[in-house]
Amino acid sequence: MYISLTGLKPKGFFAYFRFWFLAIPSFRQAQIATGPTYGFESDTIPSWEEAYALLMEKGKFH
Repeated sequence: MYISLTGLKPKGFFAYFRFWFLAIPSFRQAQIATGPTYGFESDTIPSWEEAYALLMEKGKFH
């Protein structure tokens, strides 16, 4: 599974620290994860079947 968060603008001082409190463990877990990853840009959201087919076809294994 590939997840990308972009354009985040915390709404306040405490929201900024809450984000990092939650994001850092997720980032560390992602660094040790194994398996295929694939990212792409699209104007539409693919179905689960389409996304899985793309992952298996074009994904890079780590």
